[in-house]
Amino acid sequence: MFSSCSGVFSAGVLHRAMFFRANTAKLIKVARHPLHVRLKIAKRYQRKFGVPLCFSFEQKLKGNFKTLIQCLFSDQFDVQADFIVNALKHQNIYELMLYVLMMDNVGGVKGQLNIRYDIQLEIAIKRLSNKPWAQLLAQWRENIVQVSVEQLHSAFKHKNERMLIQIYSGINYENYKTICDQYAAKYKETVECRIRKKFIHRDQECFLLCHHILYDKNNNIYTSVINSLQKKNDRVTILLSTVYAENVKEQLKVDRISHILREIISNTNEYYQLLLCEVWNIIL
Repeated sequence: MFSSCSGVFSAGVLHRAMFFRANTAKLIKVARHPLHVRLKIAKRYQRKFGVPLCFSFEQKLKGNFKTLIQCLFSDQFDVQADFIVNALKHQNIYELMLYVLMMDNVGGVKGQLNIRYDIQLEIAIKRLSNKPWAQLLAQWRENIVQVSVEQLHSAFKHKNERMLIQIYSGINYENYKTICDQYAAKYKETVECRIRKKFIHRDQECFLLCHHILYDKNNNIYTSVINSLQKKNDRVTILLSTVYAENVKEQLKVDRISHILREIISNTNEYYQLLLCEVWNIIL
């Protein structure tokens, strides 16, 4: 546990590093603190120096390093809201799917979208499309539903898109893996195969992503980080590393952390690389 003095000291370290020596190593050192401490440091920084910490980052830093460290010292609902707004603005549909379906606290993120941007997520998504993928995102976690194996099978069998949207937007995480395993045992076909047969193009992509997140979210975060690093999609890398790394890395096996390290080294460079390694608690 950090004392109140450490927070004040860290705020001063950040200020001196940016405005006097641009000492990036010290910025990275302060970023090692856990999230609740980083947020306290950001508040103390504003009280002590009279400007928001992220504004100072904006003025003195650049590139992906700047974006990542800004996110690390920001409220996580704000970070998710910012990334969703960017995806909506540029119609980056895959990113929008990933950001929405990954949300742990849907109400918190929607609240920030409404307060900061005057955006109602459901309406904004429906303006993009009325296809099943958009309906799924618009209804995501709106109503939690209880689902049986037979109900899921019936929805697939009768090609009931409305029912499938209701199921996937509200099914309980804890039950989904069990239902999938029972489905495969009873009907001799995996749920993933059924989704591939039922949907095509963007709808298939969205429902498959939803399936993988519901079935094993931590594994999906891991694979998404690897894919984003390989494809050099820094927006996805930064969001997932900022919002999810602190919790997910404790549940990942050593070989998976090593895999992330290899991809970070292969696909990033300079201070952005060092900070990403710190985020995942990997020392080069």
